[in-house]
Amino acid sequence: MSDLSDDEDPLERWVAQLMDEDEDRRYKAGCALQRLGRPALTRALELARDPRARMREMACFVLGQIVDRPPVEGESWPEPCPDGVPLLLQLLQSDPDEHVRAGAAAALGHQRVPSTLPALCQAALDPSEQIRFDVAAALGSFGEWIWEDPEAAVYRDQTRETLLRLMDDPDDDVRDWATFGMHQGGHDTPEVRARFWKALDDPNPDVRGEAADGLALLGDPDLAPRLEDLLRNDSAISLCYFSAAEELGDPRLLPAVLHAAERWRSMGEEGESSEFFITSAIEALQRAADQVERGAVEAMDNS
Repeated sequence: MSDLSDDEDPLERWVAQLMDEDEDRRYKAGCALQRLGRPALTRALELARDPRARMREMACFVLGQIVDRPPVEGESWPEPCPDGVPLLLQLLQSDPDEHVRAGAAAALGHQRVPSTLPALCQAALDPSEQIRFDVAAALGSFGEWIWEDPEAAVYRDQTRETLLRLMDDPDDDVRDWATFGMHQGGHDTPEVRARFWKALDDPNPDVRGEAADGLALLGDPDLAPRLEDLLRNDSAISLCYFSAAEELGDPRLLPAVLHAAERWRSMGEEGESSEFFITSAIEALQRAADQVERGAVEAMDNS
């Protein structure tokens, strides 16, 4: 059933639903406004100054991913329109409501404008766990390729230091996303590597998994035996252990991956995405093992 009747203005009806008590309906309306493109942009900028905190929060969501034009069928989602970035920065820095500030941080993460990095790093000091979480996620959206831009490169050290601090956050989810953001950003220094190793002992399994992924992506040669232990003995298996094993490509990890796969399935942890991580790792390591075996046979034949 449609949420709109034929004689109603779609834009204004979606705007009205931004205040719905049902969170799913609110965000469905926000997504619809994002897809409308510029016809909704002026209205979203107005709503970001609304006296109601929930409306300002939802306006941040709209501005984070609003597009210049409606997507054409069959194309990927266009780059978000940056016109709302100055107002989002203002809300991040000075809005009295923590949910609005968090929403602004999340929206700036979607925009990925390098000049917003100092404000995001400053917001990482906020006492609100929600804001620190959204800041960690936003900083993690600045992927490794971003630093090739000279405008972004000047903020890389500051971003890395902020993520290191957030990796020590008391909140599990903040540490998780900061650890993810560190390896997504391709940050590689001795301090980062040491912090990844420390995170392998984090009490949260998601953080441990992201740390393993980070070390694997950095090609740390000492990770394999520790990862084998995690695959065999960690009471809470992270799917990141499988992707880390695949990234390392060490065929000696195959028995441990097979063992972890059985443990994962015995725990009832099923699902299409889960199986992809597991089977992809098994297949990659099996190919590596086969290649090693072929190399050994060829060496014997040539001896």
